[in-house]
Amino acid sequence: QNPSYTYTYTGNGPYSFSAKLKAQNSFGCRDSVTNTVQLYTNPTPSFVPTDACLNQPNLFPSSTSSLGTGSIPSYSWNFAALGNSIVPNPSFVFPNAGTYTVQLTITDELGCSGKYSTSVTVNPLPIVSFTSNEACFKSVSQFVNLSSGTITSFVWNFGDPGSGAAN
Repeated sequence: QNPSYTYTYTGNGPYSFSAKLKAQNSFGCRDSVTNTVQLYTNPTPSFVPTDACLNQPNLFPSSTSSLGTGSIPSYSWNFAALGNSIVPNPSFVFPNAGTYTVQLTITDELGCSGKYSTSVTVNPLPIVSFTSNEACFKSVSQFVNLSSGTITSFVWNFGDPGSGAAN
């Protein structure tokens, strides 16, 4: 018999438990053995991603991860099945605006591991567009802003260094 057992003790380890095996043979003879089982606390990964705009990298700092019993030599990031990374604090550029699930798995040198998933938002870019009429020097050129989306500010640059602050 080779049973499996899952220890569900919570708290900060390491812990030692005594596991005992008793056996009896066909002659009625009995014996037992006790071994110590070492249990280590799993690392607890956590991160707070930055939301980003489309075509900009989202940052994933893992600095909020708890080490558990050992140190963390292994990081494994999964960016919504679109890419992976094994560095502690990666960045990733998602291909479209939307909400994505990112998962971090950390494994310490003892083989203990933990997983954490959270959502990250990639915001759409505003649609920026304008038209202008052709004009002669020292006459007014009219610009029409055709931009759309949730836009909170505009900055114009007319390409004329002589226009000063209005440039």
